[in-house]
Amino acid sequence: SRTSGSSMSVIASERPRNELRAMNQAAGVPTTTMIASAAFGQLFVAWPFLAQQHMQAKSAQVGLIAALYQGAYVLAVLAGRPLLDRIDPRVQAALSNLLLAVSACGMVFATTLNQLLVLVTLSGLATSWLWPPVMGRVSAGLEGTALNRRLGRSTSSPTSLSL
Repeated sequence: SRTSGSSMSVIASERPRNELRAMNQAAGVPTTTMIASAAFGQLFVAWPFLAQQHMQAKSAQVGLIAALYQGAYVLAVLAGRPLLDRIDPRVQAALSNLLLAVSACGMVFATTLNQLLVLVTLSGLATSWLWPPVMGRVSAGLEGTALNRRLGRSTSSPTSLSL
């Protein structure tokens, strides 16, 4: 049986999770999207080690990994936004999560740096289909302090999930 002290700690630890879930639902962001984001964020830590330890990548090549990811993301956001604005954000999120899963699974089996670079570029493209619509939904109708609070909670939640 539980003591009153232990039940209080369970209630206290569930409170932030319940608030985060309610905030994501109010913004129309599925919790699974936030969990997928947290899991994918772990790959940012793994890419340099994978490239250096298993593919003998040099420092410049490791830097190319980040450059390709960010470059693909920025170009896809700028060039693809008019097309993607016509697609339901839920469909974009589903396609993005599918592509992110495929690229993550591909990275497990990547044996060359070129394969890793292609998969990282695909990940940047897929992320561009996910984050702009998600952040648009999270920030809809908010300004000033309320916007800062919402964005702070929503962008820190994937990080806190991964800890």
